[in-house]
Amino acid sequence: MVSKKDFKIISHLRQNARRSLVEVSKKTGVPVSTIYDRLKVYNRDIVKKNCVLLDFSALGYGIRIFLAIGTDDNEGTHKFLKTHPNVNSMYVINNEYNFFLDCVFKGIADMHDFLQELAQFKITKRNLFTILNDIRNEEFLVEDSYSSSSKT
Repeated sequence: MVSKKDFKIISHLRQNARRSLVEVSKKTGVPVSTIYDRLKVYNRDIVKKNCVLLDFSALGYGIRIFLAIGTDDNEGTHKFLKTHPNVNSMYVINNEYNFFLDCVFKGIADMHDFLQELAQFKITKRNLFTILNDIRNEEFLVEDSYSSSSKT
């Protein structure tokens, strides 16, 4: 079970994982040695991946979509999507769809080419959403949001 102290540490790390342990200690009131020990546990049991959140448009990828697809060729589609370089995140979902994707593209033509490639699989249902603006991204258990949702 994760303690309130753990949630405090995690929320500070979610806000800025590059903070020094001394800074986190000062902000949380938890000794540095405890934070160090807890980080070992987090990295083994809780943290899936350490990564950088990117501004894709600053890198020249101006098109971002979320795409829900249903398919009769689950294996082939899965294999194609799992290795496709424009798929940022991929989830298996329920109901009428099999997969939910977060994809980035340099332009409309690249997105169109991707959708054309995808059409070779037995796509039964497709719902595409173009992302116009990020409002919140990876904010759950960040210091400010944690304090307002800590009752759950």
